[in-house]
Amino acid sequence: MLMQHVSTSSAANAAYISRLQDTIHEHTSLVHPDAPGVAQFHYEREFPIWKKQQVSLHSMREAHAKTILQKYANENLLWQEARDLNAAQRHDLVVDVLYRALYLGERDAAWLPRTTSLFAQQVLVAACNLHDVATAVQAVDMLTALPLHAVSRKVLQDASHAVTHLCLHHDDATTLTAVLDAIEPAHVTLDASTSEQVVSSLLRNEGPLLDTHKRIVSLYNAGTWASSLAVDTHVLWSLLTLLRAEEASSSRASTTTNGVGHHLQLVELYRNMQAEYGLVDPDVGNYLVSDSCKEARTPKTQGRVSSIALSYMRDQGVPASVSTTLNVVMAILPSDDAGPAPPDASSVWDTLFNDHNAVVFPWSTQHVSAALSAAALHGHSAAAMALVHKAQLTRLPLLDVSYGHAVATASDPRLRSAFVDQYKAANQGTTVRVLLLPDIESAF
Repeated sequence: MLMQHVSTSSAANAAYISRLQDTIHEHTSLVHPDAPGVAQFHYEREFPIWKKQQVSLHSMREAHAKTILQKYANENLLWQEARDLNAAQRHDLVVDVLYRALYLGERDAAWLPRTTSLFAQQVLVAACNLHDVATAVQAVDMLTALPLHAVSRKVLQDASHAVTHLCLHHDDATTLTAVLDAIEPAHVTLDASTSEQVVSSLLRNEGPLLDTHKRIVSLYNAGTWASSLAVDTHVLWSLLTLLRAEEASSSRASTTTNGVGHHLQLVELYRNMQAEYGLVDPDVGNYLVSDSCKEARTPKTQGRVSSIALSYMRDQGVPASVSTTLNVVMAILPSDDAGPAPPDASSVWDTLFNDHNAVVFPWSTQHVSAALSAAALHGHSAAAMALVHKAQLTRLPLLDVSYGHAVATASDPRLRSAFVDQYKAANQGTTVRVLLLPDIESAF
């Protein structure tokens, strides 16, 4: 599986680099249509003469090459030679000689923006082919620092993707952060696949988690992420995390993000997601609690329903929907009866239906019936029976369909018979509520 992941990553990385090279070639042809390709080694263009020899910057003494490049008229030689060396697969000379020795060396005057743009593109091609992540990020920095007229938007877009995937391929968190810092002010939007991979990589980073959430939200506000359900959900979690952190610190000095409060942005983003993806959860709190339940069903995270999402719902006075109740119950119970059962089946319900959670999980027919059905359908008949007993002690009516779930799923004949007896007793005591057909969809 690991080898397959590495192979897929390599293929994607190569594809983005290939697309970048094609884009740069097209851009260069537009900017300099008369500059022939691979000319350095076929002498198809006229070269300046220095001491009766044609100029070849990478093979000259460094001082002599710098002397030639001092003239603005000769600056084109730098990127043209870099292009030709790249075409000849001599990427190391582009990076080590033309870039590090000549371009970054001492110089009396600044390089022209056009020279910087065309040369940075060639340095980027060389660095990507060499898998030199640090130099590739520096090249992107050069491009994003240029005025808008000096670099093609498409070049900037493809350059950002190529270098981002290079960082992902090498699992280099430091350089990934650096390239994101470079492209954020340029408002480059990464495609959906890249956005998902980058956000996931940021969250795996071992750095301060709060800083990671700040970065995710900042990049979202800059338009870096392409919209997708996975990415937008990550942004929701980041917004909620920042909101709760601010509330915990009782600081209102930083409660805005680009002038919009985190809470308002949280609600607005979820409304947009409802329209875009057809989400049925009534509000962002229910959506995030249900989303956390997906992770809580894995063996390593059993029962870990998000506490910050639940606390948000409590503070907002938002009750859990039936769907959320079903998800939470199935998350907090072990995956099957063979798993570790709680020492007391009723203790499961004490953690859910209590005074602390009364706003989110009220002791109501709808919520308790949903919990009963979830426990039964999840194979936890003992927990289901404990809940029936608690409901009957308070004379809380339960839905007949929930009793039906408990009877139908009980594997122990004695428990099945006990559920039938409980139903009959409740029915005689008028503590059974019949679920009419039109109500089924709204209740479950």
